[in-house]
Amino acid sequence: MKAFQIFIAVALVSLSTASIAEDDAKIEAAKQAAADTCMKEAQERYSSASAITDTRKYNKSGMRGYYIDMKVGKNNKKVRCIAQNNGKVMITSK
Repeated sequence: MKAFQIFIAVALVSLSTASIAEDDAKIEAAKQAAADTCMKEAQERYSSASAITDTRKYNKSGMRGYYIDMKVGKNNKKVRCIAQNNGKVMITSK
């Protein structure tokens, strides 16, 4: 009986670990998509862009998505690009 309880506990832990790993993969894919979208948009607007921070979660005023800080243009102006979950992209000066 004790062995059966241990087996059930191990099975549940492995299932929850697999679920966490799957969620992490989805989050990383969303971060990469946001970074790619922001880089493309910044290069279209300013002709050159480089990321200066990692992609981070954004949640303000009901707008959810990811943001990344960048240097753009020939003067290396610092901007923040926000890729919202609804597909909109905003670039604001920092």
